[in-house]
Amino acid sequence: MEIEFKKPSKEAFDELDKCANSAESMISHFRKYEAMCRDEGLDTKDINFHAMRRLSELKVPTRTSLYLRKDLTTEISKNNLSDKHENTPELPIGQFDVILADPPWTFDVGGRGAAINHYGVMTDIEIQNLGNKIPIADNAILFLWSTQAMIKKALEVIEAWGFEYHSGFVWVKDKFGTGFFVRGQHELLLISTKGKMPHPEESNRPSSVINADRNQHSKKPDIVYEIIERMYPNREYLELFARKRFSDKWAVWGNQIDT
Repeated sequence: MEIEFKKPSKEAFDELDKCANSAESMISHFRKYEAMCRDEGLDTKDINFHAMRRLSELKVPTRTSLYLRKDLTTEISKNNLSDKHENTPELPIGQFDVILADPPWTFDVGGRGAAINHYGVMTDIEIQNLGNKIPIADNAILFLWSTQAMIKKALEVIEAWGFEYHSGFVWVKDKFGTGFFVRGQHELLLISTKGKMPHPEESNRPSSVINADRNQHSKKPDIVYEIIERMYPNREYLELFARKRFSDKWAVWGNQIDT
């Protein structure tokens, strides 16, 4: 179902447009835009959606545009913290040795493609600090989703969570999306281990390429669960930032899980 966003007034948009005129005062103008929107009855998702889309339409020099978007994306992310994880449950109890995670990275590609328009994002530090709370077994394997642009951040999370990077999959989609240099048509599923987690049996080692159709924003293919279970059968499975429970074999954690 398409999400509908309440539109700000022309006066609020005029205030937002002033962000492009002065790098020194852009945050001040954004704050005024935000306050005007709230007075008009818009909530955070409405404010953020129209701000990000408007920024992508601003006719300013490329360098200024990228600087402006980076600064305001950070600002918008901060404003979104209070209501993005309100219903997040406690982490499952146990010791899990197979972890699948799809972190809500903060990354702006502008317009409708921006992650913040589709779900609550987290800062890099928030994601890294989560490693202190996850019930990870002493010997474990981590399957961590990342886009090409997020590789550096993903490797930092892997290290922060106590894992060592080794290998990974490439998910090749049937359609391409957005991007500043190329329009992305693949995502990465990085493989890392902790302790003395063994390699999968040779007969259970899959191809590194996963061919599967692209679905709704950020939704990953279900075949990944089957691949992981075949690589490491009869383990304690945990999915972080899950949107649904694939099967009773998997413990899940996230604020978008259907109950």
